[in-house]
Amino acid sequence: MADSPLFPRFSDAGARASAGLGGLVLLGWVFDWPRVTAVFPGLTPMVPNTAAAFVLLGASLWALQSSRADRCERWGRLAAFAALGLAVAAIAERILGFPQVEHLLPVARHDGARMAAATAVNIALLAAGLLTLQRRTRSGWGPAHLAGAFVWCSALYSLAMHLYSTPGLFERSGPLAPVALNTALGLAVLSAAVVGARDCDCALAVLGSRGTPGTVARRLLILAAALPAALDLLVAAAAHLGLIAFPSSGAAHSALLTLSLSLAALVVANSLQRERRRENARLLLAAAVEQSSNVVIITDLAGNIEYVNPKFASITGWSAEEAMGRNPRFLKSGDIPPEGYRAFWAALLRGETWQGEVRNKRKDGTFYLASVTAFAVRDSDGRISHLVAIQEDVTARKALEQEVFHAHKMEVLGRMAGSFAHDFNNLLTAMGGYCEFALGQLPEGAPARNDVLEIRATAKRASELARHMLTFSRRDVVRRKHVDLIAFLSELQRLLQQLLGPRIRLELSPGRGPLIVRMDPVQLEQVIVNLTVNARDAITGDGTVRIEATRVAGAGGELARIRVSDDGKGMDAETLSHLFEPFFTTKQPGQGTGLGLSTCFGIVRQSGGTIAAESAPGRGTTITFDLPLAPPEPERTQPPAPTKAERSSERVLIVDDDPSVLRMALRALETAGLRALGAASGAEALSLLRGPEPVHLLLTDVRMPHMTGIELARRAREVAPSLPVIYMSGFTGEVLEAGMDPEVNFLSKPFAPDVLVERVRRALSAGPGAR
Repeated sequence: MADSPLFPRFSDAGARASAGLGGLVLLGWVFDWPRVTAVFPGLTPMVPNTAAAFVLLGASLWALQSSRADRCERWGRLAAFAALGLAVAAIAERILGFPQVEHLLPVARHDGARMAAATAVNIALLAAGLLTLQRRTRSGWGPAHLAGAFVWCSALYSLAMHLYSTPGLFERSGPLAPVALNTALGLAVLSAAVVGARDCDCALAVLGSRGTPGTVARRLLILAAALPAALDLLVAAAAHLGLIAFPSSGAAHSALLTLSLSLAALVVANSLQRERRRENARLLLAAAVEQSSNVVIITDLAGNIEYVNPKFASITGWSAEEAMGRNPRFLKSGDIPPEGYRAFWAALLRGETWQGEVRNKRKDGTFYLASVTAFAVRDSDGRISHLVAIQEDVTARKALEQEVFHAHKMEVLGRMAGSFAHDFNNLLTAMGGYCEFALGQLPEGAPARNDVLEIRATAKRASELARHMLTFSRRDVVRRKHVDLIAFLSELQRLLQQLLGPRIRLELSPGRGPLIVRMDPVQLEQVIVNLTVNARDAITGDGTVRIEATRVAGAGGELARIRVSDDGKGMDAETLSHLFEPFFTTKQPGQGTGLGLSTCFGIVRQSGGTIAAESAPGRGTTITFDLPLAPPEPERTQPPAPTKAERSSERVLIVDDDPSVLRMALRALETAGLRALGAASGAEALSLLRGPEPVHLLLTDVRMPHMTGIELARRAREVAPSLPVIYMSGFTGEVLEAGMDPEVNFLSKPFAPDVLVERVRRALSAGPGAR
């Protein structure tokens, strides 16, 4: 049994013992051994049919154990049916006057020995119980348990009569054959074995338990048997001395007393078992609360803390001793108004359950977000006695949710920025191209020339705005190029001062001489802007942010060092050790993602540099990053543009759904002496490709309705497999999504006419198949 580990082995041993007892008695009848059949001279013997029934029942119980094979189970049921037949035949012989079935066995003697009626009933009950061994009620009891318990009580009564009654009561001269002593003993063992064959929650099961209830039950049963015997001895001694007359019904009284005490012992033991289970349940509940990953707080009706589990200390920093007897208000962050707390306590005192999220304060002054479930506990009279609050620290989860939301927002923003940048850069491409055409026709000193130059400069600034938008949404690609840090910082000075605001002064020391590094200017700007914003947030009130650029000597050569420092509140050593970790931030929730410095760290390391921080409380922070210097980029000489007379025989197909861009590109190529034709869609371009005149180069926009430039290039190569292709787009992210290399035959919008001509000529000179 689950709660009685001794019973499975006892059940198996009981089955063997009862079968062995029956077999031994049968041998006693064969070889005429009265000591075996009747135990003591003058007592009623166990008849052969009873012995045979014990053999059958013991074998049946042994075969029906859960660990036996199916074939053994079938033989076990057959043996139980046979034992039931013997018992029913014995009962029928007495009720209906059938011939004595005991004489059917060859070992039976014709001396009037008969199976007792009580024995027949008990055997029938045990056989029926074995046939229904698998069945049970909702409480765990089954027919086998009920039958076994009844037979066990009957056998116990018979044993008590044998132990305490006069010998004449069990002579064979009575109207009904009594239960033999060895039969009663066998029934007691077999019935207990039947009860122990399947799990149940009964009083008898306590006998097999290893704990205190089982020990108490077994000792009380011994006392139940010894106490009546001791009383009989005292009565007999008093009667022998003539003090009292020995009552004629003393044996029956002793038997009833034994049975009553035995039942009382089992009831007491069962009560102890149930109390032990309740205590185990309480201990299990206490262990679960102690080891819970959530904070558990129990208060009285006045709100004074009576219990906190160990998780309380690890989350809040307050020990259980410090919290005991105090009101939980010391955890308040101040975010919830007093009326909110009053509504919270009122709901609990009404017996309602309250759920919500609150921001609490730890002992060290930091805050954490807790998901709280609070409810009232009622006593046995139904009155509210205590209040319980279960808190789950959801700070990390909420931060992760914010990051997921931020990432989703950035994804949506990136797609919106991509769509905007594509259309905006188309406009800037046409605007810049026509500015170049106008400048080519205006002589130096012409009044309109300055106006056109101003328009071109404005278009360039607008192009930078679109690039910043793509950079902010992280939809642009990394493009490393030579950057002069001194000129770069000078250009950023105005933007950085705007970020700092009027109360914080920017001191810029760009140094002397060129400091040229090779990295993506967008990423370099991102690093400097992030460090500047962090320095601004560390300053309370007025302050100064200093940015210095110098040349230093490193192990692998000369380095460019940029130092960003502030005179803010600074950081302690513990905070400094986590500074560049992703999602680590000292800012309040909603004021920072914790990705700024980790992004700076990744960009600097990716560019071959190093980054470090120095800080102390009250002494500000200085972040220094070193980048390897690169030699100056050599001057590039542009080949002279061909005149209209230098016309090329190769044809270029330009595809763009924006008419202004298409017209500008056609004019730029025609002006440079290249043959060009245009198409406003992919379908129109495929029609021209299938025309009689060959096309030597395809220049296509990536984003177009109905058919993208990627799809157009794939279908164009089905017509002309070696056709070179140049892709152009105002949104570089499309190239990344398509898995293309932006450095190979890609033209980013906006572009100048001379850049377009140079890329086209380069692709044509590369020959067929260039991609």
